[in-house]
Amino acid sequence: MLKKRKTLTTLLIWLALQFLCMIPAFLIIFPIAKATDMSMEERGTYMTLITLILAQLLSLLIFRLLKYFRLSETVKPVPKAKTLIMSVAGGISLFYAINIIQAQFDIPDLLEQQMEGLLSSVWGFIAICILAPLSEEVMMRRIILKDMWRKTGKMWGGILISSAIFAIIHLNPAQVVFAFPAAIILGWLYAVTGSLSVPILVHMANNSIAFFTSQTDADDPVLSDPKTIAVLAATLAAGLILMWLIAKEKRKADLLSGQGTEITESEEVREEL
Repeated sequence: MLKKRKTLTTLLIWLALQFLCMIPAFLIIFPIAKATDMSMEERGTYMTLITLILAQLLSLLIFRLLKYFRLSETVKPVPKAKTLIMSVAGGISLFYAINIIQAQFDIPDLLEQQMEGLLSSVWGFIAICILAPLSEEVMMRRIILKDMWRKTGKMWGGILISSAIFAIIHLNPAQVVFAFPAAIILGWLYAVTGSLSVPILVHMANNSIAFFTSQTDADDPVLSDPKTIAVLAATLAAGLILMWLIAKEKRKADLLSGQGTEITESEEVREEL
């Protein structure tokens, strides 16, 4: 039953962990806050941090125990260095272009204060730049995208459905707008390269760049500035060209091996073992 309803089960587990992990976080922070002069803002930051780390680690553990993925899949198959470099460079280029476009709209950021606290600590870096990309890519790409691909029979069916879910679960409007196109890019990279390590590394690179640049006082780019238009055009062109090269390389590899990217029944049987 859990195997047949993999996407629903995965989402329910993830949602439950977001709430349940608040309990140990509160039990850890409350006595410390009571014994010190910790401000309400600091309490919120530490509560969020502990909840994030616990939820991410427990989700990976539970999904592994349910045999929804194998730990080896996070690093294997190892893509060619050329593919990996093009994927990271192309993904970051497109993400930057999306950020420029998003900056032109006044989208509310409901988690801005909480994120400011997380973006100034080592543990925040671990949670946001390492654990979040790992757990989210396992959940959204390896489990949900692949499950939806299998059920719809279409690669793009899996990519679009999983991307919509990825955007919705972020809840924060500022993150939702970015998350949907970003998830499409990550999903496409996973589907085309066949390696989960590719979207994981692209996701880690993006979050790491965002983590460090958020600590600067740079103004948001505006399209009325010719330099911004030039950067937008350059990043879009670079990203799309690199994605085209990745797809071209994949088609060449498929022709040489006589294989495609479709998920086959025999692959599903192997996953269940």
